[in-house]
Amino acid sequence: MKQIMLIHTVQCMYLTFEKRLRDALECEVKIDNLLDTFFASDANARGGEFTQLNLNRLYLTLKSAELTGCDVIAVICSTLSPYVEMLKPLIQTPVITIDGQLGHHAIRHGDRIQVLASAPSAISPTVKLLEDAAAEAGRTLEITTRFNLNAFHSMMSGDLTIHDQELRKMAAEVKDKDCIVFAQGSMEHMAQEVSNIASIPVVTTPTLCIAEIKSLIDG
Repeated sequence: MKQIMLIHTVQCMYLTFEKRLRDALECEVKIDNLLDTFFASDANARGGEFTQLNLNRLYLTLKSAELTGCDVIAVICSTLSPYVEMLKPLIQTPVITIDGQLGHHAIRHGDRIQVLASAPSAISPTVKLLEDAAAEAGRTLEITTRFNLNAFHSMMSGDLTIHDQELRKMAAEVKDKDCIVFAQGSMEHMAQEVSNIASIPVVTTPTLCIAEIKSLIDG
């Protein structure tokens, strides 16, 4: 039986992602989860800075996952994505990030992109993914970003009512864009509503990540 290790930094994804993944897979698998909220809370308390100490902790977390003997490690946190990419050569098990396919899908909608986030630490990794995808395609993007710490703190405390209210406010202020990119998978439940408010498509990551995991497991 195939084994998957999921690494999370926010509780709402920890509670929901596994079920979505199981529903998408066509075979029986063993899924384990690691939840470490410190990665997200510390980075955002530092205004988005990811310290060397956290990089060391992330390496140990990935090695711990590898030592379970799993077939795939999936890191379900956009804040961690660029640092996971740095550490991949040190891990023998295949490692994917939640937003690995984000850039290529987002630029299909156009060059004017609005990135929305609750956590400031997710902004820079998301923008880099978009810019890398655009450079590969020979294009230049017009990217604007916005985050809302009130939404982030509400999400971390489990109060999705306030989190969702703040996302609605941000969506109502989006003008003259081709699409919105959610910088965090934890925002995905608001994708359709935000798309309706802003009258443009919303690109988000969990569905893309699940498809990538499925491809690895099926392969």
